[in-house]
Amino acid sequence: MEANLAPSLPDEHHAAPTGVWRWLTTTNHKDIGTLYFWFAATMFLIGGLMAMLIRAELFQPGLQLVQPEVFNQLTTMHGLIMIFGVIMPAFTAFANWQVPLMIGAPDMAFPRMNNWSFWLLPVAGVFLVGSLFLPGGAVAGGWTMYPPLFMQGGISYDLTIFAIHIMGASSIMGSINIATTILNMRAPGMTLMKMPLFVWTWLITAFLLIAVMPVLAGAVTMLLTDRNFGTHFFDAAGGGDPVMFQHVFWFFGHPEVYILILPAFGIISSVIPTFSRKPLFGYASMVYATASIAILSFLVWGHHMFTVGMPAAAQLYFMYATLLIAVPTGVKVFNWVATMWRGSLTFETAMLFAVAFVCLFTIGGFSGLVLAMVPVDIQLQDTYYVVAHFHYVLVTGALFSIYAGLYYWLPKWTGHRVNETWGRWHFWLSAVSVNVLFFPMHFLGLAGMPRRIPDYALQFADFNRVASLGGFIFGASQILLLIVILKCIRGGVKAEARAWEGAEGLEWTVASPALHARLGYEQSGMSAADNQRTSRRLVVLALAMFAFGFALVPLYDVFCDLTGLNRDAAQALANNTQVDASRKVRIELVANVQDGALWRFAAPNLPVDVHPGELVQVEYELENLSDRPLIGRAVPSYAPLAAAAHFKKIDCFCFREQRLAPHEKIRLPVLFVLDRGVARDMKVVTLSYTFFALGKRT
Repeated sequence: MEANLAPSLPDEHHAAPTGVWRWLTTTNHKDIGTLYFWFAATMFLIGGLMAMLIRAELFQPGLQLVQPEVFNQLTTMHGLIMIFGVIMPAFTAFANWQVPLMIGAPDMAFPRMNNWSFWLLPVAGVFLVGSLFLPGGAVAGGWTMYPPLFMQGGISYDLTIFAIHIMGASSIMGSINIATTILNMRAPGMTLMKMPLFVWTWLITAFLLIAVMPVLAGAVTMLLTDRNFGTHFFDAAGGGDPVMFQHVFWFFGHPEVYILILPAFGIISSVIPTFSRKPLFGYASMVYATASIAILSFLVWGHHMFTVGMPAAAQLYFMYATLLIAVPTGVKVFNWVATMWRGSLTFETAMLFAVAFVCLFTIGGFSGLVLAMVPVDIQLQDTYYVVAHFHYVLVTGALFSIYAGLYYWLPKWTGHRVNETWGRWHFWLSAVSVNVLFFPMHFLGLAGMPRRIPDYALQFADFNRVASLGGFIFGASQILLLIVILKCIRGGVKAEARAWEGAEGLEWTVASPALHARLGYEQSGMSAADNQRTSRRLVVLALAMFAFGFALVPLYDVFCDLTGLNRDAAQALANNTQVDASRKVRIELVANVQDGALWRFAAPNLPVDVHPGELVQVEYELENLSDRPLIGRAVPSYAPLAAAAHFKKIDCFCFREQRLAPHEKIRLPVLFVLDRGVARDMKVVTLSYTFFALGKRT
């Protein structure tokens, strides 16, 4: 193979255009990879500051810095930014920089589309972050965007959906480009089973993105039409099913977990052999394990939904299918350890992060196995145990692999060696503090602390304080990474073409820095027409999956019929909504107003006597007493608390924000049924609403 790999283009540095126009119009895959990195770094700063605010609020019980609605906005935006704005673009940066170098291609298959796919991201990022400054603030319904909560907010929810659409389009375009490049532009003699494992993981990731991002686009499109065009896909009041959204979302969401981790596997599979000075153990089994994980990821979405009312057969299927994914993942961990076994190990910063990845990602995997067991998951659902689990996967997993890749390839990109002293300080501060931050969350979850709350019981105070201290140290330690990168860019010890003693692969045959070096081998019979044919097929796949997202709506009904999902609940609802004329329950209506409020909020003067199962409508009143617009929302409460389970609200003003002009007065209807399951000794029930202003009144 060596004889056939003479470069058709000399390994030299070409003069680069300068100025802003260079970055706006560049089609150089290395420039675009750099743009992706700095975009991810900027979003990491924004999302990280939100995380610091969250941990500062949770440092002790009580409200410290932000109001509950702002806290919900922070948790929602933190999740969306870190997933769609940090991890995914950072891995795409590695793909842009490394894939053409690793396979001997001169550039990506579609350089102009590569430019366009990046510049969509800053637009989407501005929309996403800019929603913080809209009336009512940013989205506060959780990064998973569950209805009905996500259908009740203001314009920021529509803008967020638009941002998700744009980011999805960027991901699909980038994935088509990467997949076409890998399939059609490899150097002669480089068969699929001779590709570096990083290239393999990105090829599989690209197909996952093409398959599932259109499904997410379909789901959020249905959300958008429910919000603005009168459809009822997920609106229970119109015959829709909010649980159906969870099925569609998690059909995207669980493959998305592997989109966020498979490129990490590829990076670690490049770093560990280099610093072990051995070939990767079990290369073929690693490829097959990666493909197996990708296939199985489409079959296990239901483990996120064990508490929605699935029949036991469906719960058992999703439990065993989820446990099955541990097998190919275990193969990978075994092969990494076997690669290090009896190797000539040295522990540069990149290797330190790689070893930490193997150890700490395994902890995240084990906690995932715990949550895969139905009886345990039902107890731990929506607790801090789940938060600990996915942060061990995405921080000590995905993020640590990004750090390992940066320290590994920075000499190739900048032409200068990294400062190992600063790098080791960054590693040890990060590795210790990240465990101080996230490991106590396992105990908080086991003790019953729910996620997404700004205040908590005193019993959770100690572990929260420890976690917050770890978070502050972890956040501050990332400044060291920025120092390392800037020092590496500005100068330092010159890096050779083969920057690491044990490094193997085509990318180490070009000079460092590789910014304008081209490694273009004579291509093996593939032409621009071949690239276009491949890309057209991938576009058809993406369009088919977008249509499949909508097709999941009728398929969901078939699924429910076959599995019995929702059947018992529907029958119980039918029984409970028949009118019981033999008794009455008195509903007392209460309106609570905050002290000093500049609005009047009033309940009907008289209580209402209703038969269980009877459809009832009552009206509250709200008046803005100020000279400025009012935006707010009402929160219900019940007395006795057991009555809450028997109120079936068909429509309620509490489902959405209320917007009043200065001195405007409106009526607020509530349409509900008190079902027949209400206890016979419950003669009087109090339905109370408290109205809160949202954010700053403008």
